[in-house]
Amino acid sequence: MSKQTIFISYAHANSEEVLEIIKKLTDAGSTIWYDAFIKPGSDWDESIENAIKSSDVVLVFLSKAANDSKNVKQEYSFAIDQQKTIIPIFIESVEAPFRLRLNQSFYFTENKNLAVQNLILRLQSPDGIYKAKQASALSKFVSKLKESIRYVVGVLVLFLIVVIYLVFFNGDTTTEEPTQMTTQESTAYDDWQTATSEDTVDAYYEYIINHGVSDENFEVAMDSINLFLTYEGYVEYRNQNDEFSFYRAVFAEDNEYMISEDYKKPEEGDLLVAIKSKNVYTIENGQYVTLHDEIISIDQIVRVTEVLKYEESAALWLKVAYEK
Repeated sequence: MSKQTIFISYAHANSEEVLEIIKKLTDAGSTIWYDAFIKPGSDWDESIENAIKSSDVVLVFLSKAANDSKNVKQEYSFAIDQQKTIIPIFIESVEAPFRLRLNQSFYFTENKNLAVQNLILRLQSPDGIYKAKQASALSKFVSKLKESIRYVVGVLVLFLIVVIYLVFFNGDTTTEEPTQMTTQESTAYDDWQTATSEDTVDAYYEYIINHGVSDENFEVAMDSINLFLTYEGYVEYRNQNDEFSFYRAVFAEDNEYMISEDYKKPEEGDLLVAIKSKNVYTIENGQYVTLHDEIISIDQIVRVTEVLKYEESAALWLKVAYEK
């Protein structure tokens, strides 16, 4: 992760959850500053002001308590004045403060582990674009976390596989030696078994995020996701106020698949992730009509099947395939 300093703005009522996320970011290589670093006897306001000035990124953890906190409001307002990169982190389902509504946000209200991984990717590449090799860096990070638990079991399983192959399938054991898997290949194998065992959209998507587009199972994972997305409807990708409800997560650009959090105009086949709960519509007599009880939830994955623009506004509408 790049050597940038990250300022943490949060309400003390959320300390336990915020500190858990801080630990994960620190383990990933981030340099973190939050109010626990203020020395006893120091001027509190001056310490906060200097920390924001010297930071590269400000993470604002949003909750009901944070929205009611005068300190949090002062911190992100000062960060805006200092033209800092501000990333809102929703740890509760609350409305974004007015001054933060146009900022790229992350939602930790449902799939927290996946949100942490996406946040790490964002911090690794501030321009918001992560190519396959960059995505693989996250894969290595996740792999290291899992190696301590799975290494011994993985070695034993590989040994048994080699023995069975030599005994039952290789008639001439003297011609060549079997090729052993690397630790990374073993981890990818285990993760793929987990994904196929769970057999859900989220499981296959998490595998893609962890192992990148160059992984041998990437195409199969994409095809598996598509099998679940059997319903179609229309959703608003960007509204008239230029506010986004989805981001592009997996897409093709210049004939190369990318893993990203990107807000460019989607193309057919792109995988999107919802950052807001959105109604699903159908078109009747040229008008968008809400489908009763059809809602795309936060963090839900959809696939673009058609891109169309609403003629009377700047809103961008998409036809998407989704899972109920």
